[in-house]
Amino acid sequence: MVQVKKDNIGDHLGIYIPDKNTIFHRLCRLNFFGDNYKLPNNQSTLMAEVTFRPGSYLASLPQQQIVDQVLQGLVAQKFIERGDVIDTTIRFEPYAYVIYDLDQQAKCRFCAQLPHK
Repeated sequence: MVQVKKDNIGDHLGIYIPDKNTIFHRLCRLNFFGDNYKLPNNQSTLMAEVTFRPGSYLASLPQQQIVDQVLQGLVAQKFIERGDVIDTTIRFEPYAYVIYDLDQQAKCRFCAQLPHK
């Protein structure tokens, strides 16, 4: 989560970032969710989503390094200017996304065969 004085996202709720050099894959502007999410003076709250598996390289990074890489990506993509950052925080959601692997089809077949109640 990044609070900024201003952003260059335009009139978008979310933007996908298909760039292997950017640590986050999706950027959402929470202002779209209503007045309770809007900061004073048209400031923005951005949510940069970083997805990784437990035990992966990204999971081993210190939190401040993740924040730094997110900010670098936001600046490199021209979504923000570094001097406009007000505050940052990290939230971990361990079950936010399904992360597919090479055995995904076999696992789905297995689950489909389980008894349903």
